[in-house]
Amino acid sequence: MVNKVKVINELFNEKFQQELRKMAEDKADELMNENPEEYGGRWDTNPYCVEPQLASGSACWEFPDWGEEKAYEEATDYVVNGFFEHNYDLPEVIEEFLEDYNNYDREWLEAILYHII
Repeated sequence: MVNKVKVINELFNEKFQQELRKMAEDKADELMNENPEEYGGRWDTNPYCVEPQLASGSACWEFPDWGEEKAYEEATDYVVNGFFEHNYDLPEVIEEFLEDYNNYDREWLEAILYHII
């Protein structure tokens, strides 16, 4: 069994944490773009409040805070569950850990991942 201290060191590696957060942010954007209405999205034809003739091409979806939070929570769940399904290129020590984990280990690792993301 891999030493949990090594796993923790990998999980708290700043570069790795940035990759996790980027995965969650990208997934949240994907969710909001696929189904904007579910996240309270509304199409804003003039998001910068400029004169109408200047607003051409600047239209975009606008989301309320609750919608962005909901999408990010769902994206975080997706990223965390992906760990256990081996969907990502993970550091070797984490891959080794996941080869032989039990339910307690999963709860422990999920708690850390949710803290990081």
